[in-house]
Amino acid sequence: MLFLSLESLTAYQISIPVKYLFGLKHRSAEHAYQYVKAKRSGDISRATEIQSALDAKKIGNMVTPSPSFTDNPVSLMTEIIEAKA
Repeated sequence: MLFLSLESLTAYQISIPVKYLFGLKHRSAEHAYQYVKAKRSGDISRATEIQSALDAKKIGNMVTPSPSFTDNPVSLMTEIIEAKA
């Protein structure tokens, strides 16, 4: 069960520091991760379209990541997973 809670598509409402998610709560780690990806890439309309983890995965595949996102995606996901735990 512990490992299920660390899965990025598992639905848990999480709150990440404002510097990453602008003070918003997200339904899954995948949602949070793809939201940040879209925001940092300047794709605000796609970021606000995300309603679920599956939406996040689909929309995230349509977003071209910016250098500010690709510099350190692992630390971002680590912080998201830690907030979820």
